[in-house]
Amino acid sequence: MAKGNVDFRTQTSGIEKALSDLEDGIDEAVNEAANEIRSTGLRAAKNKIRRHDRIWNKEVLNAWTPVQKKLPDGSVEYGFHNRSVHAAVVDEGAVYPEKSPSSSHLKPWVVANLTPNPGQTYDQLAFTVAQWIGERGLTGIHYTETAREAMDAVSETEVHKQINKEFRGSV
Repeated sequence: MAKGNVDFRTQTSGIEKALSDLEDGIDEAVNEAANEIRSTGLRAAKNKIRRHDRIWNKEVLNAWTPVQKKLPDGSVEYGFHNRSVHAAVVDEGAVYPEKSPSSSHLKPWVVANLTPNPGQTYDQLAFTVAQWIGERGLTGIHYTETAREAMDAVSETEVHKQINKEFRGSV
């Protein structure tokens, strides 16, 4: 080596294994980050639902399913879906332009949350509530929007955190 020069050597043997390990580590970190991001969104949605007194809250709170789907392009889609038939009403609200909702659908909530006036049956009270809802509609609480905002707030940080965690032990 001549004076004033700096030389070094590299070797690429075993690089395929290193690249494979690197890819596996990145996949694991992204999967962990996606699960944490999904959990953050689900917590935010549930907290928003709990803060509002809505007819079908308990049903909606107990109907979540995590989703993880591999797409044809090799990417993975994560999320959570609500199986409740009333999820959209709680989230987006509802307007009843032609007729009121069914009082039989409202009766379980009425029985659990309201007390009839003397001489009034729960069926009559449920009918009154249904008429009231039919006239005024239901405002949504927009829990999916809250969930998306919560996930957006942590997504970049969570990915970096998981990648650092995955590779900190490898270095």
